Amino acid sequence: MEKKSHRMAGERLAMKRIALYFGDVFWSTLPYGGLSIYESLSKDYEVIPIFQKNDIRLHKTWRGNEKFYFDKERFLNLPYEEVDNIPEFIKKINPDLYLCSIQMQFKPNHSGKNRQIKNMGVKVGMWDCGGSDSLWCDSKQTGWDYLFIKGQKWKEAITNIGEIKKKVTVCVPPISSQDPSKIFVTGTPEYDDLNTCKTSRKDFCKKYNLDVDRPIIAYLPANPGPDNSWVYPSTRITARQALDDIGKNLRILENEGYQVCMKSHPNDYITTEIGEPYSAIHPRANRGGYKTTRYDEFGFHTIEAQDGYELYKICDFAVTNYSHAGQEIPLTGKRCLSYRMKECPEWQFLETLNESAYLDVMGGFELREAIMSANKTALEIPKEELEILIDDYYCTATGTAHENISKVIKNKILW
Repeated sequence: MEKKSHRMAGERLAMKRIALYFGDVFWSTLPYGGLSIYESLSKDYEVIPIFQKNDIRLHKTWRGNEKFYFDKERFLNLPYEEVDNIPEFIKKINPDLYLCSIQMQFKPNHSGKNRQIKNMGVKVGMWDCGGSDSLWCDSKQTGWDYLFIKGQKWKEAITNIGEIKKKVTVCVPPISSQDPSKIFVTGTPEYDDLNTCKTSRKDFCKKYNLDVDRPIIAYLPANPGPDNSWVYPSTRITARQALDDIGKNLRILENEGYQVCMKSHPNDYITTEIGEPYSAIHPRANRGGYKTTRYDEFGFHTIEAQDGYELYKICDFAVTNYSHAGQEIPLTGKRCLSYRMKECPEWQFLETLNESAYLDVMGGFELREAIMSANKTALEIPKEELEILIDDYYCTATGTAHENISKVIKNKILW
């Protein structure tokens, strides 16, 4: 498949130009992030997709032992530029807008590039992702001029960050209240993907050799980075010890007839393959210090990375230590049992969402007892409560996020 070329010079003169950065970090859980935005924006603008040199999306070679998959041709067919120095390239092409996901943008190596680009006079826009990354994306620090956020309550949180700081005494987000006129509630393209999942429970069970009639638990461990550094305040146990406790009790539940499907954290897929030039995530995202997998001894059904949203759809409920993936589960009408997540400062950031999304337990035994004593209805969010949550936090009723983002850019930013 041939790479598309940029528009002819005559056409380019009449069109505004958008540089679309696909980012240093490739989440194998969401392999095609950014493509829907490219397709939507390219109807009205010259859009130049940008990849860092040697990006996995352009260079992955398959060895057959991966727990993930993506169609590389979907990226190779773009009119992309593969560059070493992003700010230098942006200076060269001088676009009207530089656009990227907020994912990881609060990290210094990413935010520094954004500030360089902003100092050139180029407008910087960022779209939201799943989880709580937007709560760390201060406009001065991360360099954005415009933020496309996933829900009204998220906008309210970051435009009045003082309310969060009153509740949280440690790990306060390094962010000041943001300008509401620069933040647009559009939804996130990630949830577009979740809403379009079509896999049936029957087909999913066939792929993973599961019994369609037995309950399915979606196990969603958090980022491996804090496993040994994060300590629960009340018990002083580490996050790694919590995982061991959760694993022991999930194995007992398997003996009681439950089926456990583990959606490993995207960072885990770095360490599940023997050292080759590329793994499931771009090598620059390698964090956490793991030399081997975290879960070999558990023996659960480890699903392929790109099947995460399918698992959300077909599972009966989810379990996590403190993953923000639990905040996505309500879109399917289900809850996530969390292990002492109320002790994590992040619980206070959006407590109304978290109170509905999670059922928090104090330990592995309580986790097991809560699951075995609950009927399926108890692990579902009541319809009226779910409708309010979706209106407040997810912005899924006003069309797709990539279309909403394109409309805002066309009508309010690059008119």
